[in-house]
Amino acid sequence: MLQMESGKNGNNMLKKSRRLPGGTEAAMNRKTFYINDRIIYNEISVQTDSINKFYEIHNPDNERIVAIPDGCIDIQYVWKNGVMHPQLCGSFMQGKPSRIGDYDYCFGLKFNPGQLPDWIEADASKLMEAREDLGKYSECCKNFNVEQDMPFTDKIRMFTDEYDCSADMTDRRAMTMYVVNKIDENRGYININELVERVGYSHCYTDRVFKNAVGLSMKQYANIVRIQRSLDILGEKNAADVCNDLGYYDQSHFIKDFKKFTLMTPKAYYKKPAEEHFV
Repeated sequence: MLQMESGKNGNNMLKKSRRLPGGTEAAMNRKTFYINDRIIYNEISVQTDSINKFYEIHNPDNERIVAIPDGCIDIQYVWKNGVMHPQLCGSFMQGKPSRIGDYDYCFGLKFNPGQLPDWIEADASKLMEAREDLGKYSECCKNFNVEQDMPFTDKIRMFTDEYDCSADMTDRRAMTMYVVNKIDENRGYININELVERVGYSHCYTDRVFKNAVGLSMKQYANIVRIQRSLDILGEKNAADVCNDLGYYDQSHFIKDFKKFTLMTPKAYYKKPAEEHFV
C-alpha cells in the first residue's frame, strides 16, 4: 500500500506501509534530530521490515544539530566540500550536539531496531554513541556511487535497487523483533520481567540477545521509547498528563529523563521557538 506523506518542508513524500512479522504495524516514526528552519530536512518513511525511513539534511552553514536517542542504527552518506564520507552511526544514549552538523549535506537511512541487514557485520552494542567508517562493516555499501546533487527520491531508488536490506529470520532475530514490538506497542511503559516471562528464556539470555541486536538493554530501549512517545503527545497534553500516560512515578522523574534525552525540560519544550523542530 502506497501513501503520500509530507516532509518538514511540505514536500510530498512517498510512504510505503507494511506489517512487521508477528502482525504488528511497522515501527513508529522516530524523532532523531532537533533542528532549526535554516536547515532543510526531508524524510520518506519507507517502513519495510528492516528500514524505518530515509532522510536528507541540507546544512551548508553547519548549523547546530542535536541528536535525540532513538534506539536505531543509521547509514549516513555525508558530504563536506564536495567529498562524500560513508558512515555507520549508532544511537546516542542521551541528547547531545551531533557531528552531522559539521557536514554540508547528508543522505541517510534508518534501520528499525535490531534489523541490520546481513551484509553489515557489526555488533550493535559496540556502535552506540559511535560514528564509524562504513567500510569497516560493509565493503560493498561503502562504494555506493551516489552524487550529492541527485534528487532525494533518485538516491532512495538507487539504494534500494542496489542493496537488499532484508535479513534471515533466525530465532534470535524473531525474539528481538517480538520484544521491540511489545515495548513499542506499550509506549515503553511495560514490565520487563513480565515481558521476559512471555519470551520464555532467562532474563540474562534475553537481554544479551537483545543488546547484541539493538545495542541497548531492554530497559534502556524502553526508556528511549517513552521519551520518543512523549515528543508525539506533548503538543496535545500538559506535562502532568504525559507523565501519567507514560507510567512515570512522578513529574520530577519524567522531567529528568526528558532533559537527559532532549537537552531541554518539558517547560522549555512548550516555549521553544516556532522555527525549531524535532524531526
